[in-house]
Amino acid sequence: MRGTAVLQARSCRTCGKQPPTGSPGIYTRCVLKNRVLIGRESERAALEAACASVREGFGRCVLVTGEAGIGKTQLVVHAVEQAGLTSYAGAARSSVAEPYAPVAQVLRECLRRSPGLLEACGPFAPYLAPLLPELGMPAQDAGAAPLVEALRRAFAEAGTGGPAAILLDDLHWADEATLALLPELAGGLHDVPLLLVASFISFLLTTRVALIRTQRSRMS
Repeated sequence: MRGTAVLQARSCRTCGKQPPTGSPGIYTRCVLKNRVLIGRESERAALEAACASVREGFGRCVLVTGEAGIGKTQLVVHAVEQAGLTSYAGAARSSVAEPYAPVAQVLRECLRRSPGLLEACGPFAPYLAPLLPELGMPAQDAGAAPLVEALRRAFAEAGTGGPAAILLDDLHWADEATLALLPELAGGLHDVPLLLVASFISFLLTTRVALIRTQRSRMS
């Protein structure tokens, strides 16, 4: 995907509020929707430029990295909402990661909002089964290319109502399959008016990749 940008978020010292009593999830959503962004002008400008390109019909990929809790997700959500892009979100978890989990979350949401999505994938639809087991038996493994094409068609169908954004968060916890898929997916979406955003804590992702490589070398 052309126009990839890497953003290094800066620490924000403006918010000293304590979470209110209640669900942490509710507090998180409240903060993301209502807290005013202060600073981070260069990062906001880069995201706004990427969103503008998507609205003009181009595909863009943005990598957002920074320390935990400094507002990476808030920064992205704010830019996407301001640009009027339809967003689909998925996140990796710190527990044992299922293959393609963040992308599968996005795909499941796309399918929920666009029932005709599988038909748009045509003969490539069976290649989505490793992400969504409820689709039935997966097609015979033929490498990354058919899966990337299936996702490209699925996301293009999801964006038929207007430019869209795929937000993948906490990728420092992502499994090996997801990390290997993302570069291929970004390249396959260059002609789709879609913003692909990947957020992660850089040093944790580096550590996880090193661990994966070590485990692979021990198994070989």
